[in-house]
Amino acid sequence: MPQYTKAEHLKHALGEYYEMGFRLEEPDDHFLTLKYNDKIVHTFDQLDATYHRIRNACQTYLTWREYSDKDYLLDNRIIRGF
Repeated sequence: MPQYTKAEHLKHALGEYYEMGFRLEEPDDHFLTLKYNDKIVHTFDQLDATYHRIRNACQTYLTWREYSDKDYLLDNRIIRGF
């Protein structure tokens, strides 16, 4: 099994989301910070940061971003993105 550097391991954890602009940083020995274009979008405790949770947080952020730019009609009132 190949040995990965810490940077390679963090990049691998993001999978395809790395190419979309997501990055993982390790500010200390206890947390991982998920960033999108230098904006913090999620913080993980390293004990429960799995590939699945990291990638789910990426997808959730992209979904939120997509819908936050739109206007919605609610009770005949226009609601600007959330």
